[in-house]
Amino acid sequence: MIRRVTLLTAGFMAFLYPLSSSGGVSINYSFALLPVGWMLLRGRVKMPPPVVVAAAIVYAFVLVAAIVLDGGANMARRLASFVVFMSLFAYSVIEVDTAMSRAFRRAVVIISVLFSLVAIYKGVALDLLALGYGAKDAIGSQRFGFVYLMAFWLLVFHVPRTRLQFTGRFAALSVVTTGLLLTFSRASIVALVGSVLVFAVINVLRWLGRPTKRGIATAFAAVTGVAVLLVLLQQTVPYVFQYADTYLVQYARDTVALREKLSDRTDSFGTRAFIARRVAETVASSPLTGSGYLGVWILPDLAGIAGSAHNQYLDVLFRTGVLGGAAYGALLLFLLTRLRPADRGLYWGMVAVLIYGMFHETFKESQGAALFAALIGIASEHWRRSRAAFVVRHPVVPQPANPLPAS
Repeated sequence: MIRRVTLLTAGFMAFLYPLSSSGGVSINYSFALLPVGWMLLRGRVKMPPPVVVAAAIVYAFVLVAAIVLDGGANMARRLASFVVFMSLFAYSVIEVDTAMSRAFRRAVVIISVLFSLVAIYKGVALDLLALGYGAKDAIGSQRFGFVYLMAFWLLVFHVPRTRLQFTGRFAALSVVTTGLLLTFSRASIVALVGSVLVFAVINVLRWLGRPTKRGIATAFAAVTGVAVLLVLLQQTVPYVFQYADTYLVQYARDTVALREKLSDRTDSFGTRAFIARRVAETVASSPLTGSGYLGVWILPDLAGIAGSAHNQYLDVLFRTGVLGGAAYGALLLFLLTRLRPADRGLYWGMVAVLIYGMFHETFKESQGAALFAALIGIASEHWRRSRAAFVVRHPVVPQPANPLPAS
């Protein structure tokens, strides 16, 4: 069991590694090899949940319709994008048992800690304060922030059994949070703060309904831990807080400056607003298929401005149309409803990733696809086990045949 978990952990770490081509395109889709190997060894597949089957059918229909309507244009690129997109369902047809689920969670945390340590080392070696705003280009990254977010929440809900584990969890949380801030990504900061606020509000409302001494102690410990963590981060990476204030907080205070940014197509805010308008126009003109799995690069007026939608939801809507967007929404709802009882760390990590997806692609990246595929697999396995447990609790008792009437 331990050896299997270790091997699977190493495998998931390899799957989550953000490997890209020279053109910056994610190419590490090796995570699909694990389900293929499982099916070859077992000689069978598991039945996916109905919502997953329905979504897969919708996305296959979108592909066929796009090919028919567009006359086979961009066939190779379209098919490649479709195969990559459908890899998200790879783990829904295999058994994601306890060992595999545990290995996935460990891999997310370990690789996040390692990447964070690398970022911290670069910050020290390059003298973060001396770099000024150039630190974003030297250290920052937008490709891994959502993985850090998932690791953060997994660590929050990890229950240490010893003092050493408690110390290790706090150290890992500090490292991952520092690594997340060193991405210099506004999306990462907003997703972290947003998910923490949602979590806090829900739990405060729940506690007000049924106040307990344990709730008070937990809240006090949480606030104290956050305060200590913020003080440590302020002392070690003060420039990150200055960056957040300059490039994020000031726009919340100055709405006039924000409107100017949104109207400026050379600014990141303005670029996102323009892309959103063009996506809406394209989907309105082709609601059934959208672009048919082609990216926003096909829009002539976006050439040289943007190669991505800068929004996971807009990307799916643009590529697959209204039907595909609705199927994606159903999948996300399925994930949230199944992950919450299965694993609270994964659930709140998912909430943070969904917030992050409003500002950047997540599951479009290969490491994001590996994350999403594993989450669908875990949620699908939870659905199958819940269904089996329901059958055990409510067996179907055959009714005796009606006796023949007396002659």
